[in-house]
Amino acid sequence: MDQLIDKILDLAYMGVFVFIIYLYYKCASFTLNYWKQHDVPYVTPLPFLGNLWNIFTLPAQIAQFTTRYYYKFDTPYFGMFILSRPYLVIRCPELIKQILGKNFHNSYYRSVVCNENCKRVGSRWKYYKPSMISLNFSTYELDIIVLMNKASREMITYIKNKLKHEHSIEIRELCAKFATDIIGSCVFGIDANSFRYNDDEFIKDRQFIFDFEWKKALTEAFYRVAPNIVNFFKVPFFNFFYVNSIKIAFLNAINERQRLIKRRNDLMDTLMQIKRITRNGEAFQFVGCKLAAEATQFIEEGFEIVSSTVAFALYELCLQEKIQWKAHCEVVCAIAKYQKFTYEALQDMPYLDLVLYETLRKYPARAFLDRVCEKDYQVPNNDLVIEKGTSICIPVLGLHYDTKYFVDPEKFNPGRFCCENRQGVPEFAYIPFENGSRCCLGKRFGFIAAKLALAAILLEYEVIRNAETPVSIERETRSFLLASKVNLPMTFKNTYCVDSTIFD
Repeated sequence: MDQLIDKILDLAYMGVFVFIIYLYYKCASFTLNYWKQHDVPYVTPLPFLGNLWNIFTLPAQIAQFTTRYYYKFDTPYFGMFILSRPYLVIRCPELIKQILGKNFHNSYYRSVVCNENCKRVGSRWKYYKPSMISLNFSTYELDIIVLMNKASREMITYIKNKLKHEHSIEIRELCAKFATDIIGSCVFGIDANSFRYNDDEFIKDRQFIFDFEWKKALTEAFYRVAPNIVNFFKVPFFNFFYVNSIKIAFLNAINERQRLIKRRNDLMDTLMQIKRITRNGEAFQFVGCKLAAEATQFIEEGFEIVSSTVAFALYELCLQEKIQWKAHCEVVCAIAKYQKFTYEALQDMPYLDLVLYETLRKYPARAFLDRVCEKDYQVPNNDLVIEKGTSICIPVLGLHYDTKYFVDPEKFNPGRFCCENRQGVPEFAYIPFENGSRCCLGKRFGFIAAKLALAAILLEYEVIRNAETPVSIERETRSFLLASKVNLPMTFKNTYCVDSTIFD
């Protein structure tokens, strides 16, 4: 009798389970007809997974996935699904301009959930953005060029010492160390000394963010594709020990600076100023995890802009001798004029700007942007209404390789960004940094740091492809960032004996 009851219960549980799956399937099937009902061309989805089978099985990085379908449609937009959640992929630069710029209030927040109860390290953008803009666009008025020069000097010394024992240098590691020193010193007032030591706490924190781990990958995936699950279970984006480490480091640095009445005109000073902002008669409490949030945001944004951009630029230059020689000559002329690396000297290197622009076209750190529409939005000159809550994806990588905007996009050609060649390119067909009202906070800082690193290396060394240098870049499929899957070793050949005082 007991066995019969157990079998009946098992069948009942099985029936309930099958019924739940059936209900979910019917709901998902209804949702998967969303774009068909709105007369929007779309990628045919699979039940439950939508269009993300390749992403879940990791043969394609999400940016590459959206880029693949970018070329299969010739319409201003098309639809796709992440699980059963509809996404509108925007292909038209003019419509992108409407979303990121003119009609910013309709796409107010990113699709990655930001919930303070989940300890997501996000930011209260509207409070601190004006002060951050003053930091980004007044970089030359600050003292951070001196701090950047110190990191550059350490990098050149590291290269010299490395070449005594090895014939080639892995540039991803080199650029990561430089970016760590730059971010630590110029932004947070921390001496990371990454060219000397590998066990500094700041270096460990950086490695925690960017080194691949399955747990972090799954957490980030859930934050993007299943925000309701994240909110319900209060899943933290970073673990407690990492957030606590950043928070303690910041509070100690702030207390020390307040005690010594010390000012460096860096991000730390800006954050301390924001703490005193009062709105509607109530002080904005910018402390604790909120302070750690801004630390992490600048580590994420600044590190990737500096590290990946310099690494990819050096990789392309080692393959293009004429371009490298032209950039080298420009750096030599600028230093002969100014005697050292100053802001004015960097401004007098316009061709190096073009090299970085082209690098960011081929290898944008953010290969796609995502938004969620906050209000119903009528697309201009179109019957489509983007409904409130609709997720929007902007395929940056697809735009950057579109032959309508960039001739022979696989070719590394800095000349395409000179004034006469750039006029025919729509403004929002090139968005390596987020344009519009929500532009990337680390844009100005990161670009100057990357330019200084590149100039410091080209002044003294010629980078040469060797037998270990890959012929083409194999992109990482396990990350939401656009990164190389393989190492990028190359030979550094000393061209000139440079006086170290140019970094003073």
